[in-house]
Amino acid sequence: QQQCSHHRFAVHHQAANCNSQQQHRGLYAGRAQGIFAGQVIVDKEAVGTQAHQLSRSLLLSPQAQAYSEPQLQIDTDDVQCGHGATVSQLDENALFYLQSRGIERYRAHCMLTEAFAQDALHNLQPAWLHGWLQQRVNRLLSAVASA
Repeated sequence: QQQCSHHRFAVHHQAANCNSQQQHRGLYAGRAQGIFAGQVIVDKEAVGTQAHQLSRSLLLSPQAQAYSEPQLQIDTDDVQCGHGATVSQLDENALFYLQSRGIERYRAHCMLTEAFAQDALHNLQPAWLHGWLQQRVNRLLSAVASA
């Protein structure tokens, strides 16, 4: 069974001194497919805008796929804008390091996957939302690990 998630985000800065941050994280296992399409538009009047966009996808199986399309459209000067995207599998060196410290490969895999997910949650406010999402992420990671 193949699942697909398509995330489309757009931020349009129309006034001076605006700020925005987009952060997208995707975990894909089995034959899942993920698509991120993010756009930041900075109008001519939006001098002093700071806009940052980041998409990171982690492939947990050889059949999983992820596509990222970050886009910046900047129509003025004097802005600080940037974007980035990565699609990767777990780092074999990091897995080896954990295994060399006596951690089973399966557990090392789980630890690195959880760290990837936690990185997106660590500054999330309010606290109740952080806790709620933390529980959901833990349930989803448990389901992926046992599959």
